[in-house]
Amino acid sequence: MLWSSNMSLGVAVLNEALKSLSAISHFDFQIEELHHNKKKDKPSGTAITLQENLEKAVGRELPEALAIRGGGIFGVHKIYAMSDEEVLTFEHTALNRTVFAKGAVQAAEWLVKQKPGLYQIRDVLFGKNK
Repeated sequence: MLWSSNMSLGVAVLNEALKSLSAISHFDFQIEELHHNKKKDKPSGTAITLQENLEKAVGRELPEALAIRGGGIFGVHKIYAMSDEEVLTFEHTALNRTVFAKGAVQAAEWLVKQKPGLYQIRDVLFGKNK
């Protein structure tokens, strides 16, 4: 079985990139996410997963993700790392819903070749337990 809060391969890479922020764990951090005006959950499952991974990377609890709802936005997730001298921003933007379907298909093709177990979308790209 494979479970993920988001099937985008780009979001999987973004989650992995958050590990690098451990080098600047003393910075201030904030996650911001935008979705269409029909989305019910706030923050989104993706934002919650990003938050959990960011908190693991920097070793502390962070402010809750900011959730904005409006228009027809498929999904935008931004992670800000801020100090007095600089700001680093990681951003993922879904331009359409096809990105989620393509990720799900790639994950399914990968999953049928695996031994029984519980997997995550990151395993599709980076292997199990890395």
